Amino acid sequence: GGRRKKPQLSRRLSARSEQVVLELELVKTQLAKLRALASEASLLLDSMEAGRLPLQPSVRNTLAQLYGDCNRILSIGGRLLSVAANEDALSIRAHDDFNTSDIVSARGMARSTRKTLVDEAEALAAALGSQIERYDLL
Repeated sequence: GGRRKKPQLSRRLSARSEQVVLELELVKTQLAKLRALASEASLLLDSMEAGRLPLQPSVRNTLAQLYGDCNRILSIGGRLLSVAANEDALSIRAHDDFNTSDIVSARGMARSTRKTLVDEAEALAAALGSQIERYDLL
């Protein structure tokens, strides 16, 4: 008889892990949009400080909204990591030794991405807080 081929192990993330990766990408996109809006608001604030534009309360409202959005991203980042860690722990028990390296590396990737996003969101929130203070001094 012929020799049977060994079955190949699947190197896929669990559905929940894939969901976490997609959500992290969405957060990354949202953070990029917030940065762009914050940059525009900063330019308007510069013009108001220099007297080239009249004081515009809508700019302060925008800055406050962006600040709130950054804080929302920070809370989402923490939730995603805890969900991913719990999911990965369940997956490791369910699959024994199968795919554990993928699960661990996916968790590591999610942690690294999340940490970067949290750091960026914290920096942006601090910058927005400073811009709000600048506006309030006008």
